[in-house]
Amino acid sequence: MGDTKWGELDFFIVDFPPGTGDEILTVTQSIKLDAAVIVTTPQEVALLDTGKAVNFMKKMGVPYVAVVENMSYLICPHCGNEIDLFGRGGGRKLAEKEGVNFLGEIPIDLKAREASDAGIPIVLYGDTSAAKAIEEIAEKLVKKLEETKGGEETEELSTPL
Repeated sequence: MGDTKWGELDFFIVDFPPGTGDEILTVTQSIKLDAAVIVTTPQEVALLDTGKAVNFMKKMGVPYVAVVENMSYLICPHCGNEIDLFGRGGGRKLAEKEGVNFLGEIPIDLKAREASDAGIPIVLYGDTSAAKAIEEIAEKLVKKLEETKGGEETEELSTPL
């Protein structure tokens, strides 16, 4: 992190591996975090690790901690019904249990795989359910960060997620 000239940033996002390992500890001790968004899947086994990560961020004094549930459901490409492949609602339950915000659910979207294979961010496919969910989550997060920073300019936010 220190060997790069970042310039002015609106956000600084760090994608950590699951759990509460050395990487997370190093970053939380090196820079002041404005927020931590913990991404989980709905399965109980995933919630064990992500629950530890939520608690770790709270103990480290991160001012805003929130949860997002990824792979919440699949929209059947044939009938349009929602299929809960991995269960559903685990992320929301975790957020409620730990007293943190729940930002939303991201569905499994076949277009996301196609976009990823082509090297195109899914959010550029605005007509997909995954892109819409991600945009809504991002809007909620930006709004919350603006509130917690008391209206400061977003350029001053250093927000690993």
